[in-house]
Amino acid sequence: MQNFLKGAIAVAVIAGVAAAPKLIGLSVVENLNAHIAQINEIPSYQASIREVHSSWFNTTAVIDVALSVPELDAEMQEALTFHLDFSAQHGPILMGEQIGIGREAWSISYQGDSLREKLDFAAEQALYRFNAKTSLLGATSISDRVLPFNVTIKEFQEISMRFSGYQGSGEIQGKHINYLANIEKMSIDGDGKHASIDHIQFDTSLDATLDQIFSGEVYDSIVKVSIAAMHFKDEQDPAMTSNVTNTVITAESDADQANKLFHILSSYSVESYQVMGSEGQNLHLNIDMNNISTDFLKAYQNQMQEVMQNPQNDPAATQEQLLAFMDENLLDLLIASPELNIAQLSGTIDQGNFSAQLFTKLVNITALPDNMLDTAYWLSHIQASTNIELEQNIAEMVAKLVLKSQLQGNPQMAQATPEELDEIAMQQAPMMLQNLEQQGLLQTTANGYKLVAELKDSQATLNGNPIPLPIP
Repeated sequence: MQNFLKGAIAVAVIAGVAAAPKLIGLSVVENLNAHIAQINEIPSYQASIREVHSSWFNTTAVIDVALSVPELDAEMQEALTFHLDFSAQHGPILMGEQIGIGREAWSISYQGDSLREKLDFAAEQALYRFNAKTSLLGATSISDRVLPFNVTIKEFQEISMRFSGYQGSGEIQGKHINYLANIEKMSIDGDGKHASIDHIQFDTSLDATLDQIFSGEVYDSIVKVSIAAMHFKDEQDPAMTSNVTNTVITAESDADQANKLFHILSSYSVESYQVMGSEGQNLHLNIDMNNISTDFLKAYQNQMQEVMQNPQNDPAATQEQLLAFMDENLLDLLIASPELNIAQLSGTIDQGNFSAQLFTKLVNITALPDNMLDTAYWLSHIQASTNIELEQNIAEMVAKLVLKSQLQGNPQMAQATPEELDEIAMQQAPMMLQNLEQQGLLQTTANGYKLVAELKDSQATLNGNPIPLPIP
């Protein structure tokens, strides 16, 4: 009896392993059709499977993906249609390009043959390729790459572009996606000008499934783009030379599913720059958006999708559509007490240091006003504060720009040259700052000036002094 059980188990295991590739193949085709359907839900994209062949151990297909732009003619539209080659291996024993043990392995490639007249890249290789391999436990490793290529355009003048290639890799495990990609260098040369971007890196972490991403749901994420250096040089005009080092752009989102709220923090920084003779260091800009209604976001996405899928030739009709949408959904956005904050704006430029903050929030809104232009209503629901500090030279520069703008609009100065306007503005800038200080609009500091303002409960103060508001 014991031997019989062992034999039965062995037969079952062998049968399972033998049948698994076919069952996995059915799953591959089903998932492929599901993803095609998801792509077709994205505005302006159309995807279809032109042909599919599935055997016991592998599946191949040709997928057509087109970006639909009604304004383009047939020739240009054809250029935006891509034919992708899909190939999958069925586990648990993978015997194709990705040898090993796993549930499945698949790839999508774009040969790019129609582009070879314009792009110079390696022969007999796909211009783009994406690979994925799913383990028996469900984790999926991914990688993709774009081949290096060169482009030369000779229509008006010879311009050449060089692209070092793109390499990316990551992992999808449950509801978490990690992805890291690099571009070593991009450069453009022509007519004595040279521009280049060095060491571009994309670092992405998403707490979401692919279904959530395709459906437009909100989720937690961190996306970071860093650029080591950007250069520009004009041999005919050396004054145009520019260099920017260590640029970092980060977007972080936090989805509060329980309260149906979404938070977004965007940050931008530059370590140093030299642009057309001007220099600066440690530039920072952080923009924080809090308490954004996910119900409003979803409704807005649906509205934009409808507009894009059903373009109207009458702009007035489209505007009427959007106004109707706002009437129906704006309260969802406002009732959540949304915030828009500039948490940090700071840096050092030629004239010195500067820093600024701005915080704004809508509070205690339960219904929309009968008149959307009711100033008193909005002032009663806005909370705002700002803090700005400028060193002396920067304050004088700002004052000079304001004065020059005023002088340019003065008919009596219509015959003045730009140099004369600069000189007059420079002479009057210190007096303007002194007047603002005397009026309490600016406060002096050890190195320059500062401005502190606050608005709350329909009451406003500037540097601690109450100021009147335009309330009827």
